[in-house]
Amino acid sequence: MKVLKYVLLAVGGVVVLVAAAIAVVFATFDPNKYKSELSRVVKEKTGRTLAIEGKIGLSFFPSIGVAVGKTSLSERNSDKTFARIDVAKVSLALLPLLSKQVVVDRVTLSGLNVDLAQDKSGKTNFSDLAGAGGPSASAKAPEPKSAPQRGAVQLDIAGVEVRASSATWRDEATGNR
Repeated sequence: MKVLKYVLLAVGGVVVLVAAAIAVVFATFDPNKYKSELSRVVKEKTGRTLAIEGKIGLSFFPSIGVAVGKTSLSERNSDKTFARIDVAKVSLALLPLLSKQVVVDRVTLSGLNVDLAQDKSGKTNFSDLAGAGGPSASAKAPEPKSAPQRGAVQLDIAGVEVRASSATWRDEATGNR
């Protein structure tokens, strides 16, 4: 009986410590402070301008999540808007994270508007985002043969919800929309 009592006290103590740590992070961490840094990284890596006008919010229960308000992404090396969204929410299941699995409970996109286009040469305005890349894609350095993979993360998406959204397609070769 005494062993069970001590185990229950230890488990209760761990739960209280985890709850306190989450409360401290929630009370002190402001993701909105990192908007400009995030925009800078996106510009540097993609040549696109990310503008986050809305607030970024975090949630910790019943799942870890992030919600982003009004946000837009420009065309590559242009001021023209490629996509904009009113609200995007992503939530992760907690328990799979302990076994290095990322399980996305739900992705909710509301007010998403995307302007897809293909130029006269057949290149799309999203090919760089889809991994096709620009001029540097064909000049990739070979991967090292002895580089070990550490901590591979598994990704699983349980559900996607898209509301009040639209996509347009423009083919500049034919003029079709």
